[in-house]
Amino acid sequence: MLGHFRLVAPARFSRAWWLFMAAAGVVGANICAFALFLVSDEPDRFLILIAVAFGLAVGDILAATYMEIFAPTRVTIGPGESRTTTEGVRETAIVIDGFDGESSGRVRVRGEVWRARIAAEEESGLSPGETARIIGRDGLTLFVRAERDVA
Repeated sequence: MLGHFRLVAPARFSRAWWLFMAAAGVVGANICAFALFLVSDEPDRFLILIAVAFGLAVGDILAATYMEIFAPTRVTIGPGESRTTTEGVRETAIVIDGFDGESSGRVRVRGEVWRARIAAEEESGLSPGETARIIGRDGLTLFVRAERDVA
């Protein structure tokens, strides 16, 4: 019966994420245990266990906070979001490929590759390596305009 159950982490939490969190927890636990040994001559096992548990928790919380702040996923959409307003969009993207006589291609934004379409009013194409301004998004498709056309 237990063979039918599997613990599956959400796709957001990759193997690298789990390894980073485990390493941060181990480092935090070691720092707390070391601090306990500096403060107390001979701490009992219960205090050591408390210090290690506290270090694991603090290390994981700090690592998760760090990854949420500095992870290159700030352009991603939230659950259920399908559209955004173009008001205030200041992101730029680098063209990877496509747009050769077509209105669609791929761009890189903060390390992520996205599908993109040239804005309807845009007449000129985009070439690989060129910088494009993101002017909107519909689902997982970005709408871009050549940076040279933005004043």
